Amino acid sequence: MFCGVLLPNSLEYVCEKCAAMLSFSHINRILSDEKKNRQIPCYAPFVYEGMVKDSILAYKFRGNEESFRGLSAFLAKELWPFSEKWDVVTNVPVSHKRKKERGFDQSQRLAKHTARLLGLPYQQVLEKYRDTKPQHTLSKEERKINLKDAYRLRKGADVKGRRFLLIDDVVTTGSTLLECVSVLFEAGAVSVECGALASSERCMPDIEE
Repeated sequence: MFCGVLLPNSLEYVCEKCAAMLSFSHINRILSDEKKNRQIPCYAPFVYEGMVKDSILAYKFRGNEESFRGLSAFLAKELWPFSEKWDVVTNVPVSHKRKKERGFDQSQRLAKHTARLLGLPYQQVLEKYRDTKPQHTLSKEERKINLKDAYRLRKGADVKGRRFLLIDDVVTTGSTLLECVSVLFEAGAVSVECGALASSERCMPDIEE
């Protein structure tokens, strides 16, 4: 998965050398939206750096199959102890334009496979109907403005009274996840928690003012 070495067991994704270098950070951040008085747990197995970052980028922009399956297995393992708290898994969607460019929605694909590993149903309930500037080029405040009203509920989505696990590939400031969290709560979700492959920060809390 990380170095490209072919492994004899198809259920293994990391060779012994890479496994020895791999550091699980078991991140539990709190994404806080003080304006709406919400504190949302966000779980991630890794920090977004080094070979983990390289593997995520290989999956996100090149659709690398080994990276995808390995990363989703690591994410499911991280989330497993908390899985009884959720009724359904969903994801932060990319725009129709971005999906057409890449040929797939990386977070949707990740969420579907992780849901299967957790034994939970997956449901696509959100859509991104407005294109936005790339988040990594913006400041924290600019990110929130950039994302305002960019997401909405899909027609016919079943949200009311349900407990959601919302998945994205990487969490940085938390602005994207919090925008989607707001849409889910406004539609009647009972609770929303988040999961990501990696976090740009190691510790909690993460304050969104």
